[in-house]
Amino acid sequence: MPFQPGEILFGKYRIEALIGQGAFAEVYRATHMRLDAPRALKLLRRNTPGIGSTDYKEFQGRFQLEAQLGTRLDHPNLIRVYDFEQADDLSVLVMEYAPGGGLDKRIQGSRDQGQPIPVEEVAWIGLEVARGLGALHALDVVHRDLKPSNILFDGKGHAKVADLGLAQVPGGPSMRSKLSQPLPQPGTAGYMSPEQEQDMPLLRPASDVYALGIVLFELLTGRNYALLKQGTRAASLRGDVPVWLDDLLVRMLAEDPKARPWNGEEAAGLLQAGMEAEQARQAAEAARREAEQKALREAQEKVQQEERAKQRRAADEQVRLETEERLREDELQQQEQKYAQQRRLQAAAEVHQKKLYPKSQVPMNPAPPLQTKPGVKPVERKQKRKLPVRAILAIVFIGIAGILFLIKGQLFPSKLRTLEPVVTETEVPTSGIGSTKVRPKDGMVMVNVPAGNFSMGSNDNSNTQPVHTVYLDAYWIDKTDVTNGLYAKCVQAGNCQAPSNSGSSTRTSYYGDSQYADYPVINVNWTDADTYCRWAGARLPTEAEWEKAARGTDGRAYPWGNAAPTCSLANLNPNANSACAGDTSAAGAYPSGASPYGALDMAGNVWQWVNDWYGDTYYGSSPSTNPTGPASGQYHVLRGGSWHPAISVPNSAFRGGYDNSNIDIGFRCSRSLP
Repeated sequence: MPFQPGEILFGKYRIEALIGQGAFAEVYRATHMRLDAPRALKLLRRNTPGIGSTDYKEFQGRFQLEAQLGTRLDHPNLIRVYDFEQADDLSVLVMEYAPGGGLDKRIQGSRDQGQPIPVEEVAWIGLEVARGLGALHALDVVHRDLKPSNILFDGKGHAKVADLGLAQVPGGPSMRSKLSQPLPQPGTAGYMSPEQEQDMPLLRPASDVYALGIVLFELLTGRNYALLKQGTRAASLRGDVPVWLDDLLVRMLAEDPKARPWNGEEAAGLLQAGMEAEQARQAAEAARREAEQKALREAQEKVQQEERAKQRRAADEQVRLETEERLREDELQQQEQKYAQQRRLQAAAEVHQKKLYPKSQVPMNPAPPLQTKPGVKPVERKQKRKLPVRAILAIVFIGIAGILFLIKGQLFPSKLRTLEPVVTETEVPTSGIGSTKVRPKDGMVMVNVPAGNFSMGSNDNSNTQPVHTVYLDAYWIDKTDVTNGLYAKCVQAGNCQAPSNSGSSTRTSYYGDSQYADYPVINVNWTDADTYCRWAGARLPTEAEWEKAARGTDGRAYPWGNAAPTCSLANLNPNANSACAGDTSAAGAYPSGASPYGALDMAGNVWQWVNDWYGDTYYGSSPSTNPTGPASGQYHVLRGGSWHPAISVPNSAFRGGYDNSNIDIGFRCSRSLP
């Protein structure tokens, strides 16, 4: 009857559990109580059914042989034997406990799951087993019973060869001539070498190498080589077996022992060389693929840069053409005004002449017009008549006045222009703060920021110090971030590049999806934002313009004031634990968080590109009037923070730099007043 947990053997081993049982022996997990160390106890009972006295003495001899070998072997890939205990009716072999179990269970688990054991793992197990065999072969010991159940794993996953009870030791009791049954050679069917199955009186180390080849073949294919046609290759049953390992197995499973690796040490060397060569090949292949991918990325980036440059050139050309068209319209308008002035001057001269001369005294030959519009025939002159001196002086006076008008008022600009003011369209708001306008190109609503001083910066971060006074001219700035729907107009017009990714953080479909048309566009870099603003007839705001539009002139920390941020004021991360929406929200969805000028989403939702290059030291030394940032740099400035939970809440002075697109970066545009 098996021992029960808690029983004590030989006064020092406490039984923990039965972990294995064969026809004649039992294996227990036990604890060495004095050392508090785990042990494996292999037990042989005299009264086991089916074991006679002769069998019992032979098994005792095997136990003693294994114990004697254990005292000579100390190798990391061999199960250590610590002691051999014997009583009248009980023999116990005290061994190292391997918590990882046997290789046979790993093979069975692979079959049950239908998942082959990785090739790299198979090669590594083979290398460690071969090293263990090499330690045996160095002492002229042949294992003779290598099989999956005799390969165990320690707590770190290292393979260890176990069960040396059938080992062939020169001159020892395991020699066939000294065993009670000298024929055939001992071993396990299906894992024996050809010579082991024959009448060879002495086995060589190559016999163990053959058994190791069978084990590796089974690990790779799940099939026992002994049941297959001689010469079957592992690669024919599994496609990912590398050539070097397939060829090595052919050598290890050769019928002729001389064609195999001689011993475990040679087999281990060949396995290690093959693994290193395979690792080098994989590293070279990975480097090649990386080089190809890098070249492809660089080629794609070059194409994108050329396309962006082409778009910028097209946008610049469009701006140039529009500017020339406006200049032509202005010139035509000025000519029309000049001709109107001439006509008014001529009419005034005629009125003055009528006042000087009654109807009966009007000269027959009035003075000719000073100038006519090109293409208009001048009035034909009639026969000359002499005029009174007073009439001649009046006409000369009127002619001089006309000349002054014709030289565009350059001699007396202020006085002449008050006579007939030229009405031109301007963008000057009628009510300052609260004024809005609609940008014709894309329909964006812009809010007015009046001219004046404001306090820029804060003492919270080193790159926002010192707080300093900045003067800005009046300007317009977009009320919200540019949305997907507005940005799509520029893409459809052929002026803008589509976002680098059409999804958002939690949405696979975002840009181009009608339900998110009013959400801020993301995945656009600085160049994309700059191109859009130019197309829309605007520009990116300067860093100073953005900050004033966000916080006004009273030095407040946030657009809504100095109150701590909450999810009712902005889409951001209010407590460094979780975000409000977890992704972008619709543009302008937080009206209670508006800035003093009515600009929305100046905090949270998405970071916003501005025009300036980023510079740590430039901030405090920038000009005090309309600053525009450093002349160059590596990054462009981002402002306002975003929805992202990993981003702490920034105040309106917070600034950062970036050089690429992202899922939480957008922009808004600005425009100067004339």
